[in-house]
Amino acid sequence: MTDAARIGMNYFFKTGMIDVIVDFVFGEKNITMGNTYSQPCLTPLTKIISVMTSQQELVVKYAKQDLV
Repeated sequence: MTDAARIGMNYFFKTGMIDVIVDFVFGEKNITMGNTYSQPCLTPLTKIISVMTSQQELVVKYAKQDLV
């Protein structure tokens, strides 16, 4: 992973980006994407979650206390 990617991943973990993405995907925050004619493309969000969860050292470092 490049230094820039590592900085970005640290930022995402610090800000709780997984929670934001999951809330968005499951509609918890009433944010809409797409319209009646098109479906939203959630592939980029899925990729971010996949990359974040594959970074084991960051997952352990930023683990939520209620999940540990």
